[in-house]
Amino acid sequence: MITKQTLLATFMGGLTLFFLGWIFYDMIAGEFFTNDALTPVPMRMDMAAIALGCLVEAFVMTHLFLRWTTNDNSVFSGFKFGAWLGVFMGLGVGIVTYGTMEMHSLNAHLLDAL
Repeated sequence: MITKQTLLATFMGGLTLFFLGWIFYDMIAGEFFTNDALTPVPMRMDMAAIALGCLVEAFVMTHLFLRWTTNDNSVFSGFKFGAWLGVFMGLGVGIVTYGTMEMHSLNAHLLDAL
């Protein structure tokens, strides 16, 4: 499951997600989102949590893209696919949300992922 190809794709995908998010949400559309926010945006950002969340998202996407090339169309493969999407949304996006917003503690985000 974890090969050199998967690790390299995860690392490159994580860097891409991290920097493209930073470029878009800070440089390109930062003023738009600041002006249209319903509540004040906190200035605290946890870059380690954002980077970790991007790596988790990239690993899940790499794993799913490798699995799409097989012709396994069983019910069990559908459950595994759904579980990986749950990891992507619950853990990856949850950790990125923890790093960017002060809504909940890390424990609350990890519990939400479970």
